[in-house]
Amino acid sequence: MNLRQLYEESFPPEERRPWTEPAGHWPRTTIFDGGFFGWWDFDDFVYIEHFAVLPSLRGAGVGGRALDDFCRSAAKPVVLEAEPPTMGDMARRRLAFYSRHGFSVLDKDYIQPPYGEGLPSVPLYLLSNAAVDVSTATQTLHRKVYGAMTLT
Repeated sequence: MNLRQLYEESFPPEERRPWTEPAGHWPRTTIFDGGFFGWWDFDDFVYIEHFAVLPSLRGAGVGGRALDDFCRSAAKPVVLEAEPPTMGDMARRRLAFYSRHGFSVLDKDYIQPPYGEGLPSVPLYLLSNAAVDVSTATQTLHRKVYGAMTLT
């Protein structure tokens, strides 16, 4: 499986940017043995936009080790988004995974702006492994990652 296949199989269309988007609009990408991170480095925090592990390696500890290593190397708070537990068993398992790795929910009312025309905004949780200003983080993500005005 190549990177594009993993990306497209791991995230629904409303949670991924178009593959053909210009290079300057893509996050940095770190590939590890078994998956990848798409991430942004901001002044006050690092934001993981996408994190995926090959399906054959899920549940084997690969993702947890990669996430722990990534967070150690970030040297500042790490922020990410995840589906609320009402989205089903996989969402509940994902939140439990992030909790085991030191993340806690910052905002249960966070809205991910649409990635493109015709795509919906997505209600998600905003999480971090350290204290960050929620309002600043939300504004930074909406402006710099999604290119949208803050929805609040």
